[in-house]
Amino acid sequence: MYDFFQWSEIEPEIQVNESVAVHLHLFYEDLKQEFFDYFSNIPFGYDLYISCREGADAEGLRNFFAGLKNANSVTVRATPNRGRDIAPLYVLFGKEIQAHDFFLHVHSKKSLYTGTEQVSWRTKSLDMLTGSAVTVEKIFRFFKEKHAGLVYPEAFNFFAPIVNSWLANKAEGIRLLEKLGLKDDEGSFFSYPAGSFFWARTDAVRKLFELNFSYEDFP
Repeated sequence: MYDFFQWSEIEPEIQVNESVAVHLHLFYEDLKQEFFDYFSNIPFGYDLYISCREGADAEGLRNFFAGLKNANSVTVRATPNRGRDIAPLYVLFGKEIQAHDFFLHVHSKKSLYTGTEQVSWRTKSLDMLTGSAVTVEKIFRFFKEKHAGLVYPEAFNFFAPIVNSWLANKAEGIRLLEKLGLKDDEGSFFSYPAGSFFWARTDAVRKLFELNFSYEDFP
């Protein structure tokens, strides 16, 4: 963990020469302008990969996001409604994204299952990861100086801390750990980037890509 006061002391990164991918799972197309605005804050070149629901106007979305000044390429593909935002990351675009040095994963989170759209959860997460060019530059400075593997938003006070843990996913999580040759640290609190918004150094999660997931691996 890196607290806010230390974070504020990090100098912005001047230049990023590594290859960068951005993955957006755009289940709700009505949020496309919001993501366009946030991605406009990324101050260096990147390849944009967008997964959308089946039947969406993929070509229209490609043309819309092609207007981003630093997007080197824009690829849009429809995905089955399975595995939420994670399956498209590892199944639909896994080969492309793991060819980059770093990647950003975000999605059009509404969490309607909670009874109301969680706008604050989505926008606060995006603010912390792409809220400004300086924010993005600091994240990459942090990646390089601390050799960090994952950068994700802090837990928000409108949810109990337990939402960042395994919850009902523990049994499946332990099976996944076994595939990766890792052990569950019983008794410890499993801290997960709830909402699954994060920047990653690809090598830090490469073993997940190498498992070659299929859609059938997801509920």
